Amino acid sequence: MKVFIKKIQDFVNISGIELQDLPVLSPLSHEVLRTFNRWLEIALEILLSKGPPGEDYIPGCFSNSGVPGLSIHRYRTLLSKDNTPFSASFAAGPVRRLWNFLVRQDEAQDVFIKAIFGKKNDNNFRNPFETHDLVDNGSVSGKDINEPIRIIHKDHESILAFCLNSSSSSTIAVANPREVQEFNISLLLESPNWFEDECDYDLLNISKENDVGSNTGFLMIQSSEQSPHGSSQESGFNFNTNSSQSGRGTDLILKHKIDNVKRMSSHPLLPLYLTGGQDGSVQIWEWGHQQVVCTPRASGTFAKVTRCRFSEQGNKFGIGDGDGNLSLWQAGIASQNNKSFFTYQCHNKTLSDFVFLGSCSLLATGKIYAYLLK
Repeated sequence: MKVFIKKIQDFVNISGIELQDLPVLSPLSHEVLRTFNRWLEIALEILLSKGPPGEDYIPGCFSNSGVPGLSIHRYRTLLSKDNTPFSASFAAGPVRRLWNFLVRQDEAQDVFIKAIFGKKNDNNFRNPFETHDLVDNGSVSGKDINEPIRIIHKDHESILAFCLNSSSSSTIAVANPREVQEFNISLLLESPNWFEDECDYDLLNISKENDVGSNTGFLMIQSSEQSPHGSSQESGFNFNTNSSQSGRGTDLILKHKIDNVKRMSSHPLLPLYLTGGQDGSVQIWEWGHQQVVCTPRASGTFAKVTRCRFSEQGNKFGIGDGDGNLSLWQAGIASQNNKSFFTYQCHNKTLSDFVFLGSCSLLATGKIYAYLLK
């Protein structure tokens, strides 16, 4: 059925009709496609609800998890002509030929892989992001200990600060001593099936590989001397260099070459975030953009930034530094080297933290005092 749907879509494209224009130009053809898609959903639901077959369903057919390269190569045993669930008798020849034809179609391979190698349904599995009634009885159950923990990113350097995009909750910015990296974590938040099933994760990679391979039939090879921006590691948009360090469902969006960012804060309403550095600099960035929006405080003039926060309304932001000063800016008119409208030395030394108390005019500050004892 998936192969037939793909044939119809190819025929529509050859006719010079875009799929989004099909409901207007040919309502009958559009209804046929919708009907086939409904049938496909019902058939897949029935097939996958039964779970994967037994280990002896296809003799000699197994997923080789140690095979490097493309994800589809792990299931290459399916492509063997003899690996079919049908008998070797002459009467089963037509159905074996149909199996060998369909298993080689890109549109249908995910169905075969999911149906044969998929994980058995576990009705007792709990979604770790669902809310549950918790009772504190002084003990921790084994089920709570074994709840899945999702790794967003791992780095060989220390992570100094991070913040989440408050406007969309699908991106996160992570700062290490060399740079700030933005990641897309939308798949982690959606709690998809591939987190628990290795087969679903492979199917996700296969779909990405097919999308990349279908764009063009040519490969451009560019040497480092020809690259106008140097090596690929220095490029702002780099999707593959950090894939070995990112967790499942985490895609690297871009990198900002900023040294020693110590504090970060996300705007509560707009797609913006603050960074404060060891050198005292303060910068405002827009999520998904390479260039800085503005630099309210330049580097090398003030003490290191110890805390940066936006107000709850997002119209002001404050910066605390190592000299005990608290500075406030208007977020709407902040520009390059724009001076703060309020600066006050709250403590004689480092200001450890501050918070807006429900408004943009009432704040609380704190620091750590060290008393010398005889």
